[in-house]
Amino acid sequence: MSELENLKQELNQLKVQHSQAMQRYRIEVEMFKKGIYELLENQKKALLTLQRESAEKQRVVEQQKRENAQLQKKLASANERYERLNNSRLIKISRKYWAFNQKTMSKGAGK
Repeated sequence: MSELENLKQELNQLKVQHSQAMQRYRIEVEMFKKGIYELLENQKKALLTLQRESAEKQRVVEQQKRENAQLQKKLASANERYERLNNSRLIKISRKYWAFNQKTMSKGAGK
């Protein structure tokens, strides 16, 4: 019988040790969970800030795209007006006049 009692005592000791180990494990898991939640909360704040900044930058990019499109239209219009003016008869005659005038001035300066 003493052997049976010894086995019962060992079994009870193992149960107590197992219970203590499980309690330590639960405490460790709870501390780990708490740490994870704290980290997530900190990261959440940072991520929300990044999200707001990203949204703001996206709005700025969209605004700049609209402005760019308007400026491109204005540039195309200005280029078209320049080309029409540059190819007009008055400008062509003016160029010929100045080219002729420059040749006569350089011949006169050479004398």
